[in-house]
Amino acid sequence: AASEQRPWVLDPIPLVIAPADWARLEVGLNQRARVLDALLADLYGPQHVLREGIVPPQLVFANPAYLRCCHGIQPAGDRWLHLHAAVVVRNHDGKWLALGDRTGVPQGLGYALENRLAVSRLFPDAFQECHVERLAPFFIALRALLRGLLPGRDTPRVALQSPGPQSATYFEDAYLARYLGFPLVEGGDLAVRGERLHLKTLGGLVPLDVLFRRVPDRLCDPLELDGAALEGTPGLVQAIRQGRAAVANAIGSGLVESPGFAEVLPAVSR
Repeated sequence: AASEQRPWVLDPIPLVIAPADWARLEVGLNQRARVLDALLADLYGPQHVLREGIVPPQLVFANPAYLRCCHGIQPAGDRWLHLHAAVVVRNHDGKWLALGDRTGVPQGLGYALENRLAVSRLFPDAFQECHVERLAPFFIALRALLRGLLPGRDTPRVALQSPGPQSATYFEDAYLARYLGFPLVEGGDLAVRGERLHLKTLGGLVPLDVLFRRVPDRLCDPLELDGAALEGTPGLVQAIRQGRAAVANAIGSGLVESPGFAEVLPAVSR
């Protein structure tokens, strides 16, 4: 049906970034991601930036993205951000600027893959002549990162969690799950028993270690977050709290997407 089609924007002539420009961008974006990860660890932990007056309390406690039930949780590997996306622009002087961040559920990975495939088929000669950087190493590293989130698991089970077919990103979720080799699941496919996350199968419950989350923070657990969220799994936050499950990105990481944090980031980084 026409209503079920999911069109997306594809520029057949993409913006080309020179290696020298990208080298500077890469350093800056890596630093930005590290600062945001450390900021999340502090806001959901000791809250030094609040006590020292670096971050205004109302920016955190009045923010609906701040999930109080996640305070004190130690995410797997002591890491909150596993994926970070930044909105970047280049001004009239040629200087790159970051205008915002996506830290909760960064979208676009599946479309980047699909776009790359389409462009490489449209312009095969130009594509080869430009020596375009391959995307595969990124996804290989992402797969390895997810599988290593819970130490001590020899053969960790990883699944990609989607809000379901009604979501505008479902095509991307399915495409990514197939490319990474992970099962595609929804909240109702999962269950928490004995503070351990499981996947429901015809043969019974199968333990699950890691979720690559594509569900917004507040919809992940109807027991501790939004009680009306059908996309979530009751008990998921408790399984994470007990170190029995790992989620990427950590639940609650969408907090620092708020534009208000842009003003305090220089002070936070110092």
